[in-house]
Amino acid sequence: MDRYESEAVHFFKELFEMDYYEMFVSDKTSMHDFCWTNEMLDEKFRKIYEIYGVQIKDMEGLKIVDILKRIREGIGIT
Repeated sequence: MDRYESEAVHFFKELFEMDYYEMFVSDKTSMHDFCWTNEMLDEKFRKIYEIYGVQIKDMEGLKIVDILKRIREGIGIT
């Protein structure tokens, strides 16, 4: 997760109104840890596409680290 810190800070603030530095997020943390229903997931899928311009529905496991990697690759954050 450390290599995606800047993306993670923005991601958690924008999607969940949470401070990344006030929680524990590992390489195994997934969207399912924050979204307990399909409706919640669908809402976050839309919001991620709206903010970052990337689709994540096709991602196996929906691990946060993989989503952040796709965001970095998709919009060129360095």
